[in-house]
Amino acid sequence: MIDFTRLFVTFGVVVLCAICCEGFNAELSLGTRETANVPARCRFRFSGLFPPNDVWKFLTGFWCFAFTNPVRFTTRNFTQVNAVLDGYTIPLIRHNDNIIVFDFNDTTSRNLIRPLFRREVFFNLWRGCSELAVECCNHYLNETNVLEDDEHICPALWDGWDCWPPARANQTLRRTCPPHAFSTEDIVCQLESERYCLEDGWNHQTNYSGCAAAPILRRRHQYHVLVLTISAALTFPAVLIFFIFMRGQTDMRHILYRNLLIAIVLKNIFTAVAKEVIVLDALRSTNDTNRVMENNGVGCRVLSFFDSLFTVSVFTGMLLVGFYLHSTIARVFGKRLSVTVMYAVGAACTLIPTLIWAIAVAAYGMEYCWANDQVGFHWITDVYKFCTLIINLVLLLDIVRVICCQRSSSNLNSRQTRAAAKAILVLIPLFGLPILLTSQRDLFDQDSCLAGDIYYFTAYTIEALQGIIVALLFCYLNKEVHREIRNKYRKLIIWLNDRFGTNFTIPSKARVTTMTNVRSSGLDIPQHRQQNGYGKKGLPEDRGLPEKRKEAF
Repeated sequence: MIDFTRLFVTFGVVVLCAICCEGFNAELSLGTRETANVPARCRFRFSGLFPPNDVWKFLTGFWCFAFTNPVRFTTRNFTQVNAVLDGYTIPLIRHNDNIIVFDFNDTTSRNLIRPLFRREVFFNLWRGCSELAVECCNHYLNETNVLEDDEHICPALWDGWDCWPPARANQTLRRTCPPHAFSTEDIVCQLESERYCLEDGWNHQTNYSGCAAAPILRRRHQYHVLVLTISAALTFPAVLIFFIFMRGQTDMRHILYRNLLIAIVLKNIFTAVAKEVIVLDALRSTNDTNRVMENNGVGCRVLSFFDSLFTVSVFTGMLLVGFYLHSTIARVFGKRLSVTVMYAVGAACTLIPTLIWAIAVAAYGMEYCWANDQVGFHWITDVYKFCTLIINLVLLLDIVRVICCQRSSSNLNSRQTRAAAKAILVLIPLFGLPILLTSQRDLFDQDSCLAGDIYYFTAYTIEALQGIIVALLFCYLNKEVHREIRNKYRKLIIWLNDRFGTNFTIPSKARVTTMTNVRSSGLDIPQHRQQNGYGKKGLPEDRGLPEKRKEAF
């Protein structure tokens, strides 16, 4: 008996598809007349063979959509419906009273499908999957390899994401993961999927676990957080030393050193926290994540802003130190800037590029807590960093020129300033190398996961060493700091002995001796002293008083 109700529903769905999707009705009739004799030579999973026409395109387009990670959709408020084309059942979806056919070549279909994805890149990944399915059917699958034979028990097929060649029994095939199979937006490196051919045919599912880039990214970011935490822990005591033991120092040089160390510590802390709270949280499993990046809240965007702010402040601190050393050595008689002016200049140089970057990403509507920049707004702050490094390099090269021209000077402060200038000259490549590495990712083979690990681990290690080396050069190995610590310790021992009557040994007070050499311009000093009434020991000789003076006495 004919089920008229089911037949009526099927006919209504087909008519509705023809109304909503432009050109679909024409394709139905044309396909029926012109492609009825097209052999079914394209194998889809375990669903059998299909003809290489719109039937295959609509079918594989739907399953590329169905296999998409659900977090990439803006909504799940759609239901599956079916239609019949050339005698084949075609899955469609109903959304907001629209019947959507998965035709990536049709403008109307694309306009209905695109709003279902959170981002344009996710829509393009679906479209790429659909195009790859059609290419697989048209250029690889044929009437021969889609059928099993004595040698290949597993025939060639399209598994919903990739095209697989025929395989022998108990054979494992490996294929490079297609872009839409990655768990992240970016292709981290060349990963592989696996499909097993059993003795009785293909395994039911392809193993795409090898396409998960999250473990690789998680390992890299966890290392970054670890080394930054270690760097902050080793650098923070230097900040305390400057506040406790160098508090009475009003020298601009020490103030700039202290501020540079503070900026490095804050940068390391905020970068580590941002990585842990935003990035690593997004790389965790669905059950463990807090979806901070996906929610794109105000708090995480503020965290990203301060992360960028303190990163820029480190380069501003380097620029101020280089400018001060240049004004001290190369422009000895130049006008000195006050501490207030230096603070104002540093704040302006730090805030302006960071605020421009924040306004740009906010106006663009960037999501993911501003932590995943796919547009290139990071160059706003990177250009400023490059400029500070170039300016510092020019200033310090001029300092080196002046030092080479005035090597005869032996003033203590000049020696200390020259040592600081040499230290800053060492720090320029130390701070510049990570930027060059992170901005030039084409320097390594992006297809190799090992090369990528070496690249990122090297960049993260150099970044962490920045704070440690700055603390070593300007604090832990600095003789002025050592002298101030000894003086503070000596005062503490004296206070304890006076206050509590203890008998601690008081360390000797450090002395600094300065010697000034004066040239004689060819004058024989001993002979000159003897001629002017000085003895051999340098004291005036008693030659007696003149006669008139004697009479007066």
